[in-house]
Amino acid sequence: MENGAVVHELLFERGVAGRLAAGSVLVDLSSIPPDRARDHAARLAEQDVAHLDAPVSGGPPVAEEGALAILIGGEESAFARAEPLLRALGNPVHVGPPGAGQFVKLTNQMITSAALAAVAEAMLMARVEGIDPVKLCEALQGGLADSKVLQVHGRRMAARDFEARGHVRTFVKDLKAGRAIAEARGLDLPVTQQVFELFSRLNETPAAEEDIAAFARAIEERNPPHRIGKDER
Repeated sequence: MENGAVVHELLFERGVAGRLAAGSVLVDLSSIPPDRARDHAARLAEQDVAHLDAPVSGGPPVAEEGALAILIGGEESAFARAEPLLRALGNPVHVGPPGAGQFVKLTNQMITSAALAAVAEAMLMARVEGIDPVKLCEALQGGLADSKVLQVHGRRMAARDFEARGHVRTFVKDLKAGRAIAEARGLDLPVTQQVFELFSRLNETPAAEEDIAAFARAIEERNPPHRIGKDER
């Protein structure tokens, strides 16, 4: 489910929570704010239902392979009960108490957003220099700068393949939640802030419905008439 309000409505307004048997474990794979997850865990505990916040990372192709990163927050005893089922989906790691899984998912998005920005800038500069961005991906494979963001999203940028696997609008939702936590803790995170602003502006355009590789558009907009890929889709 896409956000915390939807999860809350389903659980506590449409009656799902009331139908859960005492002693059961609810695993929520949604990406929602940590405070929402903690609230859900506390409310479910009142009816003797354990709650695990278990947001995932990897995208649809990785999900099809059963190789998702699954970030678990909640009681260790509940995780032990749910772990065999979760291992069918990927690699579940218990990271802390209720809400911790959601927090780690936000750090995942912070890292991914910074990597997307660096990849888009490097690939645009390569194109301007007369180097094929796909060759850049190939040349850097296995080196220190290599990453899934480079090899997956970088190639999508080069092909201008922005068909949504993970929407810009959903990604911005997570970045906004992470930014709110940083502000509440009094942290100054300049890279996260800059990338958040660029993504937020992109989210106000039709690219909101595109894949996060469409972040290339945000860098291209600042550098007309240059494009990472040769052809527009």
